Amino acid sequence: MSEPKIYPSVNDVLKLINRLNNAIEGHDVWMSSFCKAVLCLLPFEEFIDNEAHYKCNFGQWYYSKDNSFLREFSIFSMIGESHVNMHRHARDLILEFKSAHFVSVDRYDNLMHTRNAFLASIHDLDKALKDSIYDVDSLTRVYGCRKLIPILSEEAEQIHSGTGKVCYLCLICVNNIKHINATYGRKAGDEVLKHTAYILASSLSPLDTVFRYRGHAFLVSMPETCQINANDRICEMSMKLQECRVLIGDDIFAAIDAVFRLFPLIESLEDVIEEIDKAVNHFPEIPG
Repeated sequence: MSEPKIYPSVNDVLKLINRLNNAIEGHDVWMSSFCKAVLCLLPFEEFIDNEAHYKCNFGQWYYSKDNSFLREFSIFSMIGESHVNMHRHARDLILEFKSAHFVSVDRYDNLMHTRNAFLASIHDLDKALKDSIYDVDSLTRVYGCRKLIPILSEEAEQIHSGTGKVCYLCLICVNNIKHINATYGRKAGDEVLKHTAYILASSLSPLDTVFRYRGHAFLVSMPETCQINANDRICEMSMKLQECRVLIGDDIFAAIDAVFRLFPLIESLEDVIEEIDKAVNHFPEIPG
């Protein structure tokens, strides 16, 4: 199984945005130094280094190991490509200047074009990060309902396009949440839900996705699988949840009493969601 799909908290995302802005400020300093070196005939060896894109402040941030979450965004790889291209055109400009003692319009335009593409991709990543705050459930740090319909619509489209792909949806309801909340308080129930989300996420294949569907309910999407494999995955999730004991107070541990139901995504998505809603309504909801 893959690493659990547990996403950063709101505070963690805000820190990522702040580090991104700091990296951009660092690259603005680099561009200023580059222009100064060309115009004032200062030493510019650092700008023609073939690994300049690794050594600049932005490159050191971009290639660091702290950006694993950012690498899930497709725009992140585009940023890397535009950043490399910008350094390549900067190097070409300086080499032309050294050789001919002037810079052609095309050479300058190439550099500015790649710089604008770089800044545009940074803007897109900043927007995607801010949007992700609303995509992720703040308590459990798995996807919330905002991402549910877009992802499942894509799965349904592939199924109905005749690709032969099958998708199963598994509804998981934590059946004893109402009791835990009433007996030990809402914080205790929150701890149980957080542990439930983590266990579900750690049981997924790379293609699977877990959503917090309602207060006490989760939904797992299992695309490109068969019913046998889906049932095997449910057994694994069920066993892990049964074995788990959540510390909710001084020497007080709560069990996770979860029920499962499998839905094949073979009808329209609206019909399947309606069936899931009916199933959720058969289980207790969190009070308040």
